[in-house]
Amino acid sequence: MRDMRYVQLGLLLAGCGVFVSCLGPPLPIVPAELPNAIEGTRYVQNLNTTESRSIQWEVSAGALPPGLSLDSETGAITGQPTLAGTHDFTVSVSEFLPRRVGTQAYTLVVLPRLVLRFEPTPARVDEAYDYTPMITGGVPPYAVSVKGLPAGLDYDGSTGRITGTPVREYDDLLLEASVTDRGDPQQADTAAASLVVHPVSVSITTTELPNAAVGEEYTAELEAENGLRPYRWSFLAGHLPNGLRLESSGRITGAPRVSATTETFTLAVTDADRPASSDSREFKLVVPVVITTTTLTAATVGVEYDPSVGVAGGLPPYTWELAAGELPEGIAFDPATGAFSGAPTAGATEQTFTIRVTDSDTPPTSAEQEFTIQVQQ
Repeated sequence: MRDMRYVQLGLLLAGCGVFVSCLGPPLPIVPAELPNAIEGTRYVQNLNTTESRSIQWEVSAGALPPGLSLDSETGAITGQPTLAGTHDFTVSVSEFLPRRVGTQAYTLVVLPRLVLRFEPTPARVDEAYDYTPMITGGVPPYAVSVKGLPAGLDYDGSTGRITGTPVREYDDLLLEASVTDRGDPQQADTAAASLVVHPVSVSITTTELPNAAVGEEYTAELEAENGLRPYRWSFLAGHLPNGLRLESSGRITGAPRVSATTETFTLAVTDADRPASSDSREFKLVVPVVITTTTLTAATVGVEYDPSVGVAGGLPPYTWELAAGELPEGIAFDPATGAFSGAPTAGATEQTFTIRVTDSDTPPTSAEQEFTIQVQQ
């Protein structure tokens, strides 16, 4: 009698394998929704069906996020998702005795991992500072805090942007930044870094240079303050008058040559800090104009007279004038070129006069020289 019942049960099960009407009611799957996952973070979520134990699980449509897998025996979704985004898939569960199935469609959101990159750039005393850490991933808006900032600096609680003007120097000031997002689940990240606050930037204190006379030895010392010594001086634009040279220590030496003229140039000073601070300033080194001709040749009546008066220094072009006295009759003087022309007339006599030359600088420099022209009959 007992064996007959087993035979009948076997026939019933065999028949249910053919007729769909033998399927039992659907298996419920819980939970109905999945909590969010975080990219690169361990994820564990158990799926259950409360009405059966002899079951098998599978993803019947779509795909789990890369990095996650479904255990066919336990229904556990585990792993570390590697791709942020929204992932749709369907999970099925099957029971064989009696024959029952269940399905559940899921949308699993993988949130991008919250990452804080905190590498403050160097600051400098008495100079405006502006640094914003890099925040990626998570779900904005963010809440940021920065600990350990020196006097003169503050931060924005939504971006972590650090601004202000530090008031003293530091070699290695430890700061700690942290950020939290508004996601579910909420994420947080923390980073520590050192802030270097350099001393006040070097600045040039020399405002002008003394004049340099043609042919005379010249020495001038450029001065600067703050920063970190030793300083190094160099040209940014222009050059010194011919005959002068700039030493890297900031000393200008030499003697202006006859070809030297007034020059405007830009000098830079750089300190020994790392990174270095620098300053620049435009200078004008005046080489006052000077008349280089000291005597004039004698003139002869009726013979063309064409010497010129030499000039050095100053800032060309020059203008000339007869400042005092008179020229011998028949001789003219060109104020644009400083050249004489014409021929002494009969009866012309020796004359003493003063020539003045003025350059084009602002303010101009000028020079005078007294000459005598003898007239030969």
